[in-house]
Order: sequence, then structure tokens, then C-alpha cells
Amino acid sequence: MSVTFSSIIHKYWIFDFAGDDSPLYKVTCNFSAFLDNLLLTARMWTLAASSVDRYILICHSGRYRDIISKSRVKTLIVLIWTVATVAAMPPLLGWSKFGYTDSSFNCGIVHDVGV
Repeated sequence: MSVTFSSIIHKYWIFDFAGDDSPLYKVTCNFSAFLDNLLLTARMWTLAASSVDRYILICHSGRYRDIISKSRVKTLIVLIWTVATVAAMPPLLGWSKFGYTDSSFNCGIVHDVGV
């Protein structure tokens, strides 16, 4: 099953079946969008941290073990997931809102554009 087809089925199964005002729609949309934002942010910061790690290994190979320690790596992992969680939280706290977007076939942050 293709990703596009499953996205369209997901839309009709959850969002049209439940209706925009149902609790199932709100919970599913909020959870789906929060998880999407959380994982996207964590993935970006993990890729950046990996790039810095490789840079230090190549450019400062003699001091790599001194610069990159197990405790620093553990701290960085906790920091990445904390930043990702904080970045994904604002719509759940009422600073914006999650909603279904037809253009991307999923729930995400809805940007109200004043017309």
C-alpha cells in the first residue's frame, strides 16, 4: 500500500468518520500532529549532533575521546528530546492549534491567515 493511499484512507477513516467536533477527531489529530512535530524536531537535532560528532572525529581525531565522552553523549540525548518536546508543545497549550490540512493529508499546525 502506498504512503499516499494510506494517508488518504487515514483521513477518511479518522477525520471524516468521526467529524470535526468529535472527541475522537480532536484527540487523534492532536496526538498525530504532536508526535509528527516531536519526531521531526528530534530527527533534525540528532542529525545536527551526528554531523558535529563526525566533524570532531575527522578534524580533532587525537582529542576525540576527550571531547566526546559517554556522559556528554547522554546529556546531549536528553537535551535533544527535551528541546523537541518543548518545541512540539505550544499547540497543546493553546498557543496555536492542530487541525487537518487537505494539502498534506494529515494533521498539523493550522495557520490562520487573515483575509
